[in-house]
Parts: sequence; C-alpha cells; structure tokens
Amino acid sequence: MSADRKCEESPADRLEDLAVEFAETLGRAKAIVERELTGSVRERARRGWIAQIEMALSHDHTWLGRASTPLTETIDELRASVDSQEDSR
Repeated sequence: MSADRKCEESPADRLEDLAVEFAETLGRAKAIVERELTGSVRERARRGWIAQIEMALSHDHTWLGRASTPLTETIDELRASVDSQEDSR
C-alpha cells in the first residue's frame, strides 16, 4: 500500500486492515502449532494464547468466553463516532 493511500484511509479502515493482518498472522501461527506441537502442549497453546487472540479480534469464534471489547467492535464504534460527527456538521 502506498503512503498516499494510507493517508487517505480513515482510522477505522486502518484498524480494519490491521485486524486482517492479525487474523492472517494468527492463522500462520496456528498452522505452526498444529504442525509442530502435539498433545498437551498443543492444547495449551490452542486453549491459551490462540483462544485469547481470537476472542480479542472478534466475537465471531467458537470459544465459550468473549472479550468485553473485541477489535471489530472498536472499529464499528469508531465508524459510528465519525459518522455522527459528520452528521453534526
């Protein structure tokens, strides 16, 4: 992405781009865990830090718990805030 495009993107768009990058990176990390670890070590990683990251990114996951404010919710709130500021003008 060019420097000019980054300047034109809204903060919500930039956060959304980062959310995609985080999800892609998590996918690569999960593949390493699945490929290289076994047994309880794999399960601790999967139920520990992998679960925490998935819950922090979005409410769209298979875990029973959830983050109080995932990244996707912050993005939505930022967009709504910008929209309401624009409507006030």
